[in-house]
Amino acid sequence: MMGVKKINGQFNNFVCAGDTIRDNVNGWGVRVSVLHDSDYHIDDDDMHSENQALTGLNEEAHKSLMAARTSWFRNDWFYGGVSVSIYREGVELAEQSIWGVEVNYPNSNNEYLMELANELLEECFTEAHHKIEKLSAFATQQEIQ
Repeated sequence: MMGVKKINGQFNNFVCAGDTIRDNVNGWGVRVSVLHDSDYHIDDDDMHSENQALTGLNEEAHKSLMAARTSWFRNDWFYGGVSVSIYREGVELAEQSIWGVEVNYPNSNNEYLMELANELLEECFTEAHHKIEKLSAFATQQEIQ
């Protein structure tokens, strides 16, 4: 959709699962939440493999990723999901999410969480407009009966 503003706000440099930003975009209520992805593990990601040959990285880059791997096991960062919901008149009309996102990753400031949220916002507006069309058609049919 053209003309959709971006969500105002930014997550902190350190985010906890459940942290939420609320905003109003083009007259719609918007909620962005960071959630814990309990289905994703560091070993699901070849980039953080202890086997350097599998990653295809040079020694320095692999060393950096092994430090991030150690940091993950200390629970310094986690894999999560970014969820965006939009509301109108207090009714949730759409929700989109992306999972397997690195949250609090070493040397990151979590800015990309809002980049993802703004991408999902476009999908939410498309979903909400389709849902409104279906509901309007249903309401019209009910009035005729």
